[in-house]
Parts: sequence; structure tokens; C-alpha cells
Amino acid sequence: MSDLPKRLTDLWEIPEEDRNKGIKLCSKIFNNILNNPNDPKFRDLNFSKIRKKLDKCRPAFYLLFCAGFNQSVDGSRLQWQNNKITQKLLSDANAGLIAKINGEEYGGNEEYGAIVDPSQTSVIKDRNMNIHRKKKEKEKAEKQLQKDIQKIEQMETDSTNNTNNKDNKDGDGDGDGDGD
Repeated sequence: MSDLPKRLTDLWEIPEEDRNKGIKLCSKIFNNILNNPNDPKFRDLNFSKIRKKLDKCRPAFYLLFCAGFNQSVDGSRLQWQNNKITQKLLSDANAGLIAKINGEEYGGNEEYGAIVDPSQTSVIKDRNMNIHRKKKEKEKAEKQLQKDIQKIEQMETDSTNNTNNKDNKDGDGDGDGDGD
């Protein structure tokens, strides 16, 4: 599951003054990138400056990572790569922030890599129903096969008994049917 709802909740649990500083900075960063996604100056931030500005507002700092920012290899920069996945992450983070500002609940969009309860997806429900149906059909076929085997065995037993009874009907017990 995405960390975004947790980060937004955490952001609203800190003192209002610190929270407002974090909201203001994140909103500015998000809007600059959303309005100018190809401008590198908005996508490449000084890590230590941002960390210092958000020192008392850690959830807002972590919100940047939820929005698709990554720390550079040398650790000095926070960088946002412009691709479909990060665009979606940034858009979701911005929408979540706006929703929380407006007093709305934000559950998030679980489209990219999120773990979803299998019972909530129709594909898995259909697949499970098909598996269950095939399992029931197999059990039914096995029961029918057992009944058929029992009938055949019963018929063979009856046939053998009938043959023995005919041979023994002459009364002499020799089975030749001549009575002598």
C-alpha cells in the first residue's frame, strides 16, 4: 500500500504552524513541477536546504518521496524524474494534499504497485469462482465414477451369483445341470 495516506495523516498530527510551513513548501514544489514538468530547475532540489526547511515537519519531507522524489547517488540532491509513474505519484500527492487542506479524507489511488485486497478485484473474484466451480465439477465427476464402479462391481457379483445358482439348481451339486 502507498505511504501517501499515512504521510498525510502524520502531517495533520504535527503543530499547525509547522504543518502550514510544510504544506506551503510542498504545494509550491508540486505546483511548479505540475505546471512545468520538463523544467529541470523545479525537478532538482538541494537536499540539505529542503531538509532544513522541513526539519520540524518531517511528514512533509517524506511526502516528497511519496510524490516520486529520490535522493541523488551522492545524497546532495532530491530529484524528480519525469515519467508516467512519477507523474502519477506527484499528481496523487498533490490531490491528497489538496483534499486534506479542504478537510476531506484521502484514501489514495492504489493503481501503481499497491497491494489490493483480492476480494476487491473482479478479475480475482471471477478466477476464484471458476476455480471453485471446476473443483466442484471434479468432485461431482469423481462421485459419479465411484457410483458407476460400484454398480459394475454389483452387476459382476450378481452375474457370478446367478451363474452359480443355475449350475446348482439340478440338485446334485456337480454343476453340470443334469441332476445325476
